[in-house]
Amino acid sequence: GANVYWMNDDDANGQIMRVPTSGGTFVELARGQKDPEGIAVDGTSVYWTSYYGNQIMKVPMGGGTPPVQVNRVEDALKLPKGTPFVDPYGVPRVR
Repeated sequence: GANVYWMNDDDANGQIMRVPTSGGTFVELARGQKDPEGIAVDGTSVYWTSYYGNQIMKVPMGGGTPPVQVNRVEDALKLPKGTPFVDPYGVPRVR
């Protein structure tokens, strides 16, 4: 891919970041995340779990305010088939 994505884990102010694979400036996609765990990327979005918030979060690859994709991690099984998600252990999966 064109970018590398990662998270800076913090109990109250975690970040979701990206940088071009060719090098360059780090870009913050989301901040203020409650202990982000696991990360998955599809063609349009970056997904992660908010461990303390018990949520699966999503932000466009270009950045923006991260909406909650699923209210609770346990609700992930209700996602349509083919939807990427991160399980409670931080493992990226596709329904």
